[in-house]
Formats: sequence, structure tokens, C-alpha cells
Amino acid sequence: MNKSYCPLAFNEIYSSNQGDYNLCCYAVKGNISTKFKTKEITPFKFFLSNEMNEIREKMLNGEKIPLCITCYGHEESVGYSHRTKLITDKLTPTEVGKISLKLRMYGNYCNLSCVMCNPHNSTTKANELKTSGLGDIFWQGTGAYGGNTYKQWEETKKDILDHIHLIDKFYLTGGEPLLLPKHWELLMEIPNDIAKNINLHYDTNFTSLNYKNYSIDDLIDKFKHVTFSVSCDHYKDKLSFVRYPIDVESFENNLMKGHKNVSQLSCTVFILNVNELVEIKKYYRENFNITVDTPSIVQRPSMLNIRHLPDIVKENLIEKYKNKNNCPFVTELYKDRSEDLFQKGLSYIKNLAKFREINVSKLWPEYFY
Repeated sequence: MNKSYCPLAFNEIYSSNQGDYNLCCYAVKGNISTKFKTKEITPFKFFLSNEMNEIREKMLNGEKIPLCITCYGHEESVGYSHRTKLITDKLTPTEVGKISLKLRMYGNYCNLSCVMCNPHNSTTKANELKTSGLGDIFWQGTGAYGGNTYKQWEETKKDILDHIHLIDKFYLTGGEPLLLPKHWELLMEIPNDIAKNINLHYDTNFTSLNYKNYSIDDLIDKFKHVTFSVSCDHYKDKLSFVRYPIDVESFENNLMKGHKNVSQLSCTVFILNVNELVEIKKYYRENFNITVDTPSIVQRPSMLNIRHLPDIVKENLIEKYKNKNNCPFVTELYKDRSEDLFQKGLSYIKNLAKFREINVSKLWPEYFY
């Protein structure tokens, strides 16, 4: 009945791809992200700070937290949110205990340049935007987050290893975490007897299951349990364009090889896949017996957001998805649209396709003709 409480304030340390800490990936920017930067403070000093203790106390008292307005908005619109989905009888901590660590400080190297990906998350995307001349659409004057220095990384690693007994789960993200050397360095320094009590969960593109002398088999042998949430925003030729320059055949082979450890395919909803989410889910269920979830929506750049689709398209989508579970993106379809932003998004995709020498009109004739 508490309309404020969220377990993540008690059991997850989160940092964003722009070098600040926050309550979670859904929390809006505010006093926490302004004050606590990953270059200035280590994870546990942030999490055990007076400011975080105050937020936890307010939640327990039922006082709404301004940083959590995204979830509150979803609850008002569709009756549920990421916050409410997390609350179960087994997941309602009221004090700091075992902690999940979700940090974006291992680096942002990634071998893919996804259409909707922010260049903060991918070196390949940043390079493609620079080479194609399309970078201004994404950077918006913010510049790239350069990551932590060697000294800062060493301090962070020591802080984590000093508190390793408190960690129940690592959420590993990037960039592409399986290709990030710092992430392997940290995991391999965890003593084996402690590692056997820690769960690993990856957000990964699953394009490579090996890095130098390491492989996912090393992780599976060392840690208690290893699961992969695999980013996958379409299938076949459309996947080739959206997650360029992915080798679809190799990717699908990896899905088959690592099938038992893949917890879900994570599909980010935006204008190039929202019409076909049912078909995407069916394809991976029938061919790989893997569930597809839609946990996130492209918000930036706004031109790729589904809210800007034509009204008649949005009305049809609302009707299509309104009775299906786990569709928080439906909330976005009720928001006001901008024709200018919609046309800007189509122009960006068209120019990107031209740069990649891909005929996008064959893939999405409803948009490009």
C-alpha cells in the first residue's frame, strides 16, 4: 500500500552512463546525480551517505520521492511500473543488507552502433556519428563521458573488494561488458570462495562470448549463477540495420550456445520496432524458446520516441497492446506528439541508412518510399 517505497533504494547501487550515481536507471536527474559523481566518490560511500539514508527513511514513511516521478506517472496511467513490479513478498528490504551493484564505470567500448543508442554507451556509435556527420543530433552540446582515470578506477575497485561480503549480485553493463578488460580484471580478483555466493547478471549484445583468454564458461564456473539479458531490438535483416554491424547468424548461434543462461531478450521500444513487437516475441519464442521483454523506451533522442508517431498509428498501437501485460511503453503513446520531431527522426534514419549503404525503404516501406 506504500506508494513511495522501492526496494532498489535499499539493495542496489546504480551509476549512469554519464558518470553520476542515482537511485536507478528510471530515476530522473536531481540532487543525488548532481552531488554524487563516480569520478569523485566510490560506490559504497555514495550508497551509505546521509542523503541516501534520508531517501530510505522518507520511502518507509510513505513520502514520495521527486526522483521517482517516472514510475509514479506509469502507475497513474496504466496501474503498474518498474517500482511495483519489483515489490514482492521476498523483496521488501527495510534496511541496507545484501546489495546488487550496477555500475557503468568499466568503460564504454562497444562493437555495435545501434540506431537509437546514445554514444555515451558505445564507442562504435560515437565514431559512426562523427564520420557520418550526424553527431549533433545526439551530442546536444553535452560531449562524451570520458570514464574514470586509472587512479579513480583503482579506488573504486578497492572499495568494491573491501565490501565484497555485502554484494549479492553484480549487474554488468557497458558498453559491451563482455569485451571490457576492467570488468574481467575485477571479477577475476574476487576470491573463489566469495564468488560462489555472488550472482552475475549481464546486459549484453551477446555478439562475442570470449575475450582474449577468458570466456563465459570461466564466469559460469566461478560464480554462483550467471544470467544474460541480451539486447535484441528486432530480427533478421531489420536487426542487421538496427544493431549495425551485427552478424545475425553469429548472434543467433550464440543464443543457441548460451541458451540456458539467457534470462530474456531485452527489446528497447522505438519507432522502428513498436509496430512489430508481437512478431519479434513470436520469432524468438518459436526459434530459440527465449522470452522477449520490453523494459525500456527510447527517450533521447526524442525524435525516435514512439510518442511522435502519427496519431492514427498511435491509436492503432494503443488498441493492439492495451490488454497485454508488461507494456509500460503504452503510456508514451498517450503523450502529445511533434510532427517536426517525427520527420527529423525519419530524416536521421534515412541519412544513416545512406551512410551505411542499406536500402531502408525495403525494410520499412511504411516510413520510407
